Amino acid sequence: MTRALPERADVRQLRTQAKELLHRLQSADPEAVSLAKTHDPLLDPASARLADAQRILARSYGHPSWPKLVESVEMPDLLDRFRRCIDELDAKTLDRLLREHRSVRRRLNDPLFAFDAPALVTLAGREGAEAVLRTLVAHGADPNARSQWWAGGFGPLELAAASNRSVLVELGAEYDVWSAAAHGNLEELRKILDEDPSRVNAPGGDGMRPLHFASTPEAAELLISRGADLEARDTDHEGTPAQHQAARPEVLRVLLKHGAKPDIFTAVALDDADLARKVLEDDPGSASYRVDRPPFACVKSDGGHIYGYIFTRGATPLVEAARRSCDKVFHAIDAASPNGSRLIARVLRGDEDGLRRLLAEHPSLAADLDPEDARAIADAAGAGDLRTLRLLLEAGVDPQSKGMDGGTALHVACWFGQAEAVAMLVGRVPLDARDEVHGSTPLGWAAHGAQHCWRKGGDHVRTVEILLEAGAPVAEPANSAGTGILDQAGGRDDVKEVLRRYGAV
Repeated sequence: MTRALPERADVRQLRTQAKELLHRLQSADPEAVSLAKTHDPLLDPASARLADAQRILARSYGHPSWPKLVESVEMPDLLDRFRRCIDELDAKTLDRLLREHRSVRRRLNDPLFAFDAPALVTLAGREGAEAVLRTLVAHGADPNARSQWWAGGFGPLELAAASNRSVLVELGAEYDVWSAAAHGNLEELRKILDEDPSRVNAPGGDGMRPLHFASTPEAAELLISRGADLEARDTDHEGTPAQHQAARPEVLRVLLKHGAKPDIFTAVALDDADLARKVLEDDPGSASYRVDRPPFACVKSDGGHIYGYIFTRGATPLVEAARRSCDKVFHAIDAASPNGSRLIARVLRGDEDGLRRLLAEHPSLAADLDPEDARAIADAAGAGDLRTLRLLLEAGVDPQSKGMDGGTALHVACWFGQAEAVAMLVGRVPLDARDEVHGSTPLGWAAHGAQHCWRKGGDHVRTVEILLEAGAPVAEPANSAGTGILDQAGGRDDVKEVLRRYGAV
């Protein structure tokens, strides 16, 4: 029978327990003797040594030996230190850690990082990682280890930043069909396909085929000439090679030339009016499609369609064309697009005359916007895009429309510390309004954003001042968990000083 380790057990505590157990064994303590008979029946308690007590203690906690128990207790902290070295690109500390702890060296190829990746795969795409990559391989990391992602694992080379590619090859990484395509290495790609022609459609990371990875027109041409499937879909993001290549127009054109099926967002990516008109002719409803909505949504995976990573999630083709200043496609699909998208697109283009004409034709248009279109006001507020925010307000778009995490435009502006946008929105959104996800007020978002917002440059101090000057409730909980507003601000003493000035305690 085994027992559970104490919460927050540490090795010093266990050593003390082992010494106490040894004393009790040598004193013939009945409970200690019983423990010994259970976990080491052949041991004479009277002649027990410290190693014996340690072994009995380890077995009582479900481990076969004292070293295994120590490793189990130490490992969470050791792995935290290991991850920190990787995150901070600290080769010197990493080298010392790996020299001192064989147990960590044994975990170098384990999927300890995001997307079930080992350290080497995680680091491959990071600039400045050369010293850490060398340290990992020196201590036994496999330069060809792949992630264990459910949809298909990635190797270091296909993810490698340009500065790391030669380093990885020097350390023993070998090109495969996906990495050769990803880096446009035609020599390696031909060699691999000559040796095994079936590799041309082999599923790799995320279930992508080599044509999904192809980074150059030449690599795409070679793969297509060897029989690459133009319509194969990856497993995680369920996109065709053409859809993945929407981020590489020069490669996308090659695929279309050879017969890949286009769609309306393909036309936007290329700003190709003729292609847009052809797509609309074949599929008249395509001007109403949205990114991350059918038919551009995953059916079997929850990874999100690839278009959600290339275009703006929720955007229609017209809105995306406006965001990208794709004027040719914009004019080709404008008339066929939903009026709500036409409103948002005109705002994004700064077309005030066109906006006025549209609203004259459809006076209630702003009030009837699809929520995906209406969230443009929260996005503009969060980006500090004052011109777009002003036009949306003048057009009558509701600033309480839901944006990020169900927050209003004011919430989102507060999170990012967009003080000027906050000043425009105060008086238009109730200061005690709470978002749908966190149950937090705009002031709560401002205080939390001051500490945790990932985008730098926000003026959270001035944001908080504007809210408090307007009467934001400082004594109410910052969120549905009941967090006080000072706690919500974390370590931002400058924000706390303002909050205390207005009565926060």
